[in-house]
Amino acid sequence: RFDMGDKGKIALEVKACDMEDGMRKKAIEVIVQAFTGLAKERDIANDVKTQFDSSFGPIWNCIVGKSFGSHVVYQTNMYLFGQVDEISILLWKTGQNCHRINCYLLIRQP
Repeated sequence: RFDMGDKGKIALEVKACDMEDGMRKKAIEVIVQAFTGLAKERDIANDVKTQFDSSFGPIWNCIVGKSFGSHVVYQTNMYLFGQVDEISILLWKTGQNCHRINCYLLIRQP
């Protein structure tokens, strides 16, 4: 679990990651900042995707939501799946040398 100290209560729990250390740290920073500054899931996803396209080149994809299933093909060392409270985030880059991964998430609603 990673948090940003005084920036609030936002803490990202990384569930699965295939990224080198520097990129993973950048992903955590960008994701926590997006969750801190934005309210809508689509805005968070767009912000994270846009920042990663700028920092690491296109084509990054990002899904943010409470309950979703996915089947993605991602470029080696360019995949992260995590959770902030009940909201999950999936970030990956598509391109050559991709790996298939299935990720299904179902969160029970009280």
